Amino acid sequence: MSDLILEWWLDRCPQLMNRRSKLRRFRLGHLLVAAQLSCLGATLTGCNDYSLRRSVIEHYGEGPSIEHPDTVAVDVPFTVTVWTYSGMCDKEGPTRARVSGSVAAIEPYDYFGNTDLCEAALIIAARRVTVSFAEAGSAAIEIVGRTEPEDRTLRVTRSVYVGG
Repeated sequence: MSDLILEWWLDRCPQLMNRRSKLRRFRLGHLLVAAQLSCLGATLTGCNDYSLRRSVIEHYGEGPSIEHPDTVAVDVPFTVTVWTYSGMCDKEGPTRARVSGSVAAIEPYDYFGNTDLCEAALIIAARRVTVSFAEAGSAAIEIVGRTEPEDRTLRVTRSVYVGG
């Protein structure tokens, strides 16, 4: 029964998960107190007012900012950094990365609080992922995020050369 209550609270309060998405385990009595305290003041509408959406990669004309090497070696992992924008009540979500042939697709996500109360504080975060390409030649890194305030999907493609 306590696992069911834990899952119920975590569905409604994603801030109970740490940045690595490992659940913080509490005894049942402590869980309810911790959940109430962590949500206190976060929004006026309560803990369950979060939605998982693509991260903002362009904020009022600023961005997107993406860092990656211009040249990489075949089958050698390298890091791509995407800078995202959120408010102080939002929580970092997963960053999905997949490579198919010569295209690496990267999609950062965040848990966004559905309130305007927390937009005054802008948080800019570095989202790092590691990818590699199996074949030499020209390759592309495609970042999929969204814009603020228009709330439209934004696809940004950067080129990289994969040396043999």
